[in-house]
Amino acid sequence: MNRPTLLAMTLFALSTSACAARPPVAPPEGGLGTFLKKPEKGPERPAAVAEVEAPRPMPPPAPIYYGFDSSLLSEEARGELQRLADRLRAEPGAEVTIEGHADDRGTEEYNLALGDRRAHAAKSYLSGLGISRERIRVVSFGEERPAARGDGESAWAKNRRSEFELRTRVASAE
Repeated sequence: MNRPTLLAMTLFALSTSACAARPPVAPPEGGLGTFLKKPEKGPERPAAVAEVEAPRPMPPPAPIYYGFDSSLLSEEARGELQRLADRLRAEPGAEVTIEGHADDRGTEEYNLALGDRRAHAAKSYLSGLGISRERIRVVSFGEERPAARGDGESAWAKNRRSEFELRTRVASAE
């Protein structure tokens, strides 16, 4: 007997023996119709289990802007931070990330450090307004995420900023 014929016979024997080894399945009581019906209502969750949803984004506050090579907060920036502090007080579960940015003048390392100083200045001001430091995260992007492209004061002024990302955790009812 040649190899292909032997292989075909072996595969046939294996496939028929595997099917014959399974016992027949009896339909459930009440017939096949009850087996296919969906339950009318799902099982109740235990009341003791509380779920925490993923952070829910909130509309961001306006960015604040800085002078050239500066992390000093202007009067306008302090007003924006006051409004942000009011929002954070109204939402006790809210957290904020402050992103520090710089224009593209200077080295990459310098601009990362400048963005960090700017974000920390905003964090310190919020903390002084009574917002817990644990609710405030700081990150610097330096010149990596410009708000405006191009050279010139109008573009650079838009890039010297701190932006804010608000999120809150919402717990479901227990």
